[in-house]
Amino acid sequence: MNDEQLQTLEQVKSFIKGSQEVKFRGLNAREKYNWIEEVLKRI
Repeated sequence: MNDEQLQTLEQVKSFIKGSQEVKFRGLNAREKYNWIEEVLKRI
């Protein structure tokens, strides 16, 4: 997933509202939380 365009909290909110259900295939719970943490720290 290319998430580089998510630079602000508003962009993250828009992404979530405008997206269908997102499934993280092949990732365990820790990897999912790490990805979410990385995105939120970046904004």
